Amino acid sequence: MPWAGDTLRPHMRAKAWREGDIVYGLGAQNPKGHAACILVAAEALKAAGAPLAGELRLGFGAGGMPTDSRPGFPLGTGHGVGCDHMIRASKPD
Repeated sequence: MPWAGDTLRPHMRAKAWREGDIVYGLGAQNPKGHAACILVAAEALKAAGAPLAGELRLGFGAGGMPTDSRPGFPLGTGHGVGCDHMIRASKPD
């Protein structure tokens, strides 16, 4: 990961740790944590039998860190590109 530095800093490692109410670690600070939250929320809606006016669409970020671009890649290739497209292409019920 040359764009992030020569070495992995502690917050970039997979091992998690807690300081007070905050969880640190790779899974807590990258899109895997975001994806887990979205899936759990969708499962909770389904389990509760919550009535929905239309279909539920889930948006997941992808592209790795940093969120906007990496050297040699154009802007807009990081997190949220797919979500941005989903929002622009979808029409509300």
